[in-house]
Amino acid sequence: MRLGHIRGCVVTRCNVVVVLCLWLAALAPARASDTHVERHLPGPPVSNLSRPGEDFRLATVQARDAQGQPIPDVPAQRIDLRSDLDGWEQQGDTLPPIHFDVPAAQRPSLALFYASPVGWMLVPRDWKLVRAVQGIDGGAVFSFTAARGPVEGWLSVVSIPACVGCMYQEADGLFSGAHDKLDKLLGQSTPAPILAPNPDKIDHPSACMVEFGYRLPASPAVRTVAFFADDAYDPQFRQLTLAAPKTQAKVVAAILGAYRQVLPTCKDMSSP
Repeated sequence: MRLGHIRGCVVTRCNVVVVLCLWLAALAPARASDTHVERHLPGPPVSNLSRPGEDFRLATVQARDAQGQPIPDVPAQRIDLRSDLDGWEQQGDTLPPIHFDVPAAQRPSLALFYASPVGWMLVPRDWKLVRAVQGIDGGAVFSFTAARGPVEGWLSVVSIPACVGCMYQEADGLFSGAHDKLDKLLGQSTPAPILAPNPDKIDHPSACMVEFGYRLPASPAVRTVAFFADDAYDPQFRQLTLAAPKTQAKVVAAILGAYRQVLPTCKDMSSP
C-alpha cells in the first residue's frame, strides 16, 4: 500500500517541525519513564498487515543477474503497490538486474521479490508477503512470514530515504550520536534508550553499519543488519531483520550476505 500521507511524519530535509514516523514506531515501540526509555527492537509482523489484491499484488517475473543472464532456478515475483491517489503501480516486466550473489547450493530454498522502493529482496522460499507499505516520502516496509506464521520465521526490510527524524529514531541506541541528534532535532533532552531485548552482541563492521542478534518469545533467533548514513548529501536508513530456525542457517547466511552486498559503503555516502 502506498500511503497518501506519512502517518505522523514530516520530511525533514528542510528546517521544519518534526513528528516521528508513528507507522514505523509501531513496529518497535518504546516505553518511557522519568529515568529511561525502553526501546523495543523489531518483532514479528502480526499487526498493520497488508491485504493481497487490495494493498499489493504479485506478478511472476524473470530475474536476471548483473550480466543480464536469467536466474531460472529461483522463483521471482514483482510487488505492485496500490495508492489511494494513483491506483496500481505500473512497473512493467523489465526490472533492474540483481547485484548480489545467490549461492547455487541454496537456490532451492530461496525466492526473489522486487519492490520499487527497495529493489530486489532475497527471501526463504514459500514465505508469504504480509506487509507492503510505502509512505509519500519513499519510506517503505516489506515483511514476510513462514508459511505457518512468524513463529516459524519472519523477515522485514525497512528503508527510510528522507524522513530524518525517523532515521534518528531507528538509529537511536545502535549508532553513536543518533540519540543526541534526535534530541536536538526535537528540541528536547531525553535519557538514552535501553534496547529491549538486550542484543546478544553488537558489531559495527563500519561507522555506518551495525549487525546484532537477539531473542524473542514465539520466534526463532533474530539477526539484524542495519545501515545509517547521516550525511547532508544523502541521508538514509536501511535495515533487514530476519528470524529463521537453526536448520536454515545457510539460508540465513545467504540472505544476510546478499543484503550486505548492496549496501553502500560509508565512503560512497560522502558529499562529492
